[in-house]
Amino acid sequence: MLDSVLFTVALLQGYEALHAGALATPDGVIAITATTGGGKSTLLSELLRHGLTLMADDVLVLEPSDTDAPPLTYPAPPLMTIPAARLPMLGQASSATETGSVRAGPPETISSLGEERWIAVPVHPAPLPLAALVVLSRSPGLATGLHRAERPLPALMDSLLRFPRTRARERARFELAGAIAAHVPIWELDADPSVAPDALAGLLLAELVEL
Repeated sequence: MLDSVLFTVALLQGYEALHAGALATPDGVIAITATTGGGKSTLLSELLRHGLTLMADDVLVLEPSDTDAPPLTYPAPPLMTIPAARLPMLGQASSATETGSVRAGPPETISSLGEERWIAVPVHPAPLPLAALVVLSRSPGLATGLHRAERPLPALMDSLLRFPRTRARERARFELAGAIAAHVPIWELDADPSVAPDALAGLLLAELVEL
């Protein structure tokens, strides 16, 4: 409900939104988009375990830039949904606080729905520029690899939310997609479903993140 209300209000106020999870890094935000059930939340939780900070679990609000720069991203509500099996692994994570201390332990479970858990996860406290967009694809037989997208616009248009469906909104979506494609590296991360999340996290960390 928080996501739905906040991104709806954001869109009505002239902001844009990506259907994507996102993590804060020293160089900006990495957004990860995938189809439903594509493993986005599992990959996000693995990257959290490696010390990155959540920016958004499912919807990332963007402010288009008036200059020749990438859009600004805003933190979402401090929660996320993960498979129940991932919860013990997040309990092994630790991260530095603003005061330099280290905190560890399993996150608080807010609610359970089947094999999913809604958990409380701190988010980055301030807006950051969008540094990269990763399109995650997991299908049988796909070779594992991370590479720059050859056709970035289709993935962007599929990920940018379309509410409300007006001509002005469609134009704004197209203009933002073009701006992102021009100023933000767009990557494709491919893998067979059998590939472990830590292997995919390792690819992203090695290529995109300077910790």
